[in-house]
Amino acid sequence: MPDAPASQTSPLSPPTPRAHQRPRASPRPTPRPTPQRSLLAALLTLTAIALASLLIFERLWPQLWVSQSRVASWAHFAAFLFRTFEFHLGLAAAALALLAFACRARAAAALAAIVAAVALIPILASHLPAQRPPLAPATLPSSARAATDPASPASPAPTAHDSRPTRILAMNLMVGLPSLERALAEVRRLDPDVIGFIEYSPDAHRVLHPALIHDYPHVIDAGSAGPFGQAIYSRLPLLDHLNRTRGEGNSLWRPAVDMADSSDHFLGPQIRIVVRTHSAQPLAVRFVHLTSPSLPSRLANQRRELPLLLEMLAQDRALWPNLVVAGDFNAPTNSDLVRAIRRAGFEESALALGLGRAPTWPRRTPLRHFPNVRIDHLFAATPGPTFLNAGRSRDFGSDHRAVWADVLPARHAPPASAQPRPWPAPISTARPRSGR
Repeated sequence: MPDAPASQTSPLSPPTPRAHQRPRASPRPTPRPTPQRSLLAALLTLTAIALASLLIFERLWPQLWVSQSRVASWAHFAAFLFRTFEFHLGLAAAALALLAFACRARAAAALAAIVAAVALIPILASHLPAQRPPLAPATLPSSARAATDPASPASPAPTAHDSRPTRILAMNLMVGLPSLERALAEVRRLDPDVIGFIEYSPDAHRVLHPALIHDYPHVIDAGSAGPFGQAIYSRLPLLDHLNRTRGEGNSLWRPAVDMADSSDHFLGPQIRIVVRTHSAQPLAVRFVHLTSPSLPSRLANQRRELPLLLEMLAQDRALWPNLVVAGDFNAPTNSDLVRAIRRAGFEESALALGLGRAPTWPRRTPLRHFPNVRIDHLFAATPGPTFLNAGRSRDFGSDHRAVWADVLPARHAPPASAQPRPWPAPISTARPRSGR
């Protein structure tokens, strides 16, 4: 047979690769993790487990439980601290999740992401308002409020058709604050109707009283040299007031309601007043200052104060349904103490209006450069006053920012039992202005 042409090949021979085709590369073997990478992944996983354990611990530990055991007291204190700084724990977990994802530590990234979500989602939800304020006439600007204020001799008397809200300010002066000029500037800028000063000392009284008495003629001075002095300045007329002191508590009020800790150390007055608002509706305002939980023993004292506070608020609410509670509670929004007050029928201004975290403390130490926490609150009884607006002051030198809220009292009369009580003692050192 004739030979096949040179250009033809046998059908059994492998195809000759063309010039433009590249030979297939063999698959690369999966690189094994180096010992350093394995160690890093293990450390990230352990850190994520530790953060998850802290979150579970502070969520499940009964924060309102008071124990005599030293170990339980320190565990209780640790749970309170982790609950207070849960937002910071969530931020740390989010950063850990990003780092673990970049290092391809999938287990650590997934666990840290879950911890961050559990800790931070409630914070995001707090930016959603819990209440929808009713439509109300626009409030007057700050410069016009003084000219039409009921406390001014030239202003008209309160009427039922006046729908202006009442602005309440709670300001912690930090006892021993060397200068109060910035605090006075904030008071004038916010222009409240009722001011509650916390940690009000005789030194503060010598500065603030002459500066405010002209615009706020109704004064209750219960200042003290310690951190539990209080004072109230109001431009609205007072219908009734209750200034709790130790002597009055033994003679006029039930001693069980007085705010005293286990060592019988009286914390000072938790003043309540009732003012006649612009709409002629009565509004009760209780200013509160609870123990700072800086040690396990002080945290236990604060927990002992909670049932006394709830009993006192229940008595206030039975007399005056339009009740607002404001001050330095020394407890964050997510604490069991604040939740107990909310379960008792009160709503918090920041949660009601969707203000988010709205932190107020600390404002003096280097910690002010880090995310702060909200331990100063305003509550309103429900049903009762409605929050129309709320906010915080600027820094004025104290370790706290002040909190304020515009409230509109509900249009219902107080119970028949709510008769003005006689003033137990001449507490106010202010003299009414001439012309009143």
